[in-house]
Amino acid sequence: MRRLRSAVQRDPRRALSLASEHASRFGDASSFSAERELYRVQALAHLGERTRAESRARRFRQRFPGSPYAAAIEAALRSNALTPAEPGSP
Repeated sequence: MRRLRSAVQRDPRRALSLASEHASRFGDASSFSAERELYRVQALAHLGERTRAESRARRFRQRFPGSPYAAAIEAALRSNALTPAEPGSP
């Protein structure tokens, strides 16, 4: 999980790959599955993949109601990475 967490901002595509590896290896019953899903949503947000990030966030809310990671999920969805750039902005 440490590698996954550090890859989210540095290399979000790698983070998604690591999350998939973790899911394959440990499944959804892992005590870290909620944390893994948080990192997936964050990585997707960093990549600007709004639809996939929102879909993952929706599934997260259903699977982990009341999770302490919920606020971080919402923050990822509000991030600048998912906000379309204004014309003429850098």
